Amino acid sequence: MKFAILLILLASSAFPQMSDSSVDFQVLHRKINELPFGPYSLGLTMTDSMIIWFPSATNRSSEKITLGDYFRLIPRTELSEMRPWLSVLMTGKDDLDSLTASRILALPMMAARTSQPVNTKQPLIVWGARHDVYLYQPLLCEFLASHGYVVIFPTVSFPWPWKIPKDERVQSLQKLMHSWFRELQKAKALPYVDSSRIGVLAWSYAGESSEWIQTTDPNVNAVISLSSNTLDDGIYFGPTTRGNRKIDRLNVPYVLMSERIKTNGSIQKIPALMDSLPAQNFFVFYDSLSHGNFNFLEGYLPAIAGLESVQPWSRKGDDAINGYIDVLKLTLYFFDALVKQKHQKIDEPDHNHKIRIITFN
Repeated sequence: MKFAILLILLASSAFPQMSDSSVDFQVLHRKINELPFGPYSLGLTMTDSMIIWFPSATNRSSEKITLGDYFRLIPRTELSEMRPWLSVLMTGKDDLDSLTASRILALPMMAARTSQPVNTKQPLIVWGARHDVYLYQPLLCEFLASHGYVVIFPTVSFPWPWKIPKDERVQSLQKLMHSWFRELQKAKALPYVDSSRIGVLAWSYAGESSEWIQTTDPNVNAVISLSSNTLDDGIYFGPTTRGNRKIDRLNVPYVLMSERIKTNGSIQKIPALMDSLPAQNFFVFYDSLSHGNFNFLEGYLPAIAGLESVQPWSRKGDDAINGYIDVLKLTLYFFDALVKQKHQKIDEPDHNHKIRIITFN
């Protein structure tokens, strides 16, 4: 049986649009600090093959990293190269002036490198394989860590899937997942990680790898997809929703959040596979978001900076601001319910944006 719940609450937020050359650093800083971060301070550490965000026992006054510090994680990237990188990733064009770029790169984030992990075990969130998650999704990683999760992103090098010959893609994914699981095992062994409670995050083309993690690790409790190809036609598997998937092993709740209108103008459809899976699953439609609004770098950041130029697959302005905040809240809500297994009504999340949730039983 399936039933639909229509939730209609529109948040109002007046935010003045600014020209690219008038980005106000204090406004950016205030907007980040106004977000509903959790009770934990948070830290960040990086090994030679993994980035880890974690709840911290250190005071929040610890020196915080900046957005520019995340860009410094790009291998072989010089300071002079950050401005065009930032501009192209945010807007699709190399048109940010130096002053605007420097103000954005100087934005303090919430994590601190000097922090020490809490002395209690916390649930683990692992990202599926998508390039440069630490650039596109740092705010979500920090947000989840502030609410009591350890978040990891393996920095394993792998080729763009579109550049791999089609007959070699499944084998390439297998090889990639072998490396990904090696890092996952390292993370599960950390003294502050509860390896029995794991969530998986998919974004963009990380759908197949996220499914792979879930079907391979029995400790995964839930998978949340942010405008990704999870349970849908794949890049590695090809245009099939069933042929290469072991449906009986897709046996934990899947939460798929998506824009209603795709970049090409077509209507986003619910993957046919969802109706035949054994667990309770959820599909969340956002009327006012586009694909790029499900990440910080292409959606929320240009909006709070007041940029008029955005990626063609993003929306700007208040919808981008309110929508991304809602994505943060709803991601936390479902992980709390499904991984931490907090007792709350799953069909009535704390939301502030127009969405439609379809629940599959």
